[in-house]
Amino acid sequence: MLAQLTRGLSPRRAALALALGAWLGLVPILGATIGLCLLAGALLRLNHAVLQAANLLVYPLQLILLIPFLNLGAWAFGSGPLNLDLSGLPGRMRSAPWAVLREYGWIGLRGCAVWAGLGLLAVPALWWIFERLFTRMAAGLRKDKTQATQNP
Repeated sequence: MLAQLTRGLSPRRAALALALGAWLGLVPILGATIGLCLLAGALLRLNHAVLQAANLLVYPLQLILLIPFLNLGAWAFGSGPLNLDLSGLPGRMRSAPWAVLREYGWIGLRGCAVWAGLGLLAVPALWWIFERLFTRMAAGLRKDKTQATQNP
């Protein structure tokens, strides 16, 4: 982050990229995070390096939160307790693949809805926190640079 801030990335934009990258990195669909970060970076003109760094840093947390997000989605939409019977999955996939894909697709969609709803609170909070942190870091960098040029 220090390198990005010294190269002209504003604390506000750096904070937004970090907050969005962290939030997008927690989506309860494995394998979707890199594409989501690339899309967000392109649409919002955010720093891709910061987005992807945040995404990769939260990857272990994504794995930890995957089942809780899916459970919350099942609870929030009243679809009953989550039943991820993986032992019979190969047989079910052979006999009724579309039914299985539809079932697990709805489970994932409900989890994503909960994730998105929580993001409406988490992203602004993280953005605010990171912006203050990066503003202080940038001010310290400017102060150090000014002192270095005045005292050769």
